[in-house]
Amino acid sequence: TPPVIAPNGWKNGTVFNGTKSLVFSGSDNSGEISSFTVLLDGAWLLFSKRSNLFTYRFDTHCLPGPHELVVTATDLAGNTTVKTYNFIKK
Repeated sequence: TPPVIAPNGWKNGTVFNGTKSLVFSGSDNSGEISSFTVLLDGAWLLFSKRSNLFTYRFDTHCLPGPHELVVTATDLAGNTTVKTYNFIKK
């Protein structure tokens, strides 16, 4: 079974105004996600991991305007989930 990833506290199409971070929750029936990769407009973006939460604090890599995130999560068994999200940063 592939891992499950979901935005935490936001949804596809959200307009971020004053928000300090993007958070995803991730889970897998085998217990662990071995790889979590995010591309912001095609460029790799660093997320920190704490428990089952993956967090990116907005910085100069995410300027104001529309953006596309492609999130890829892989579990220990090699199952992969890929999801695309769009948002606007104000």
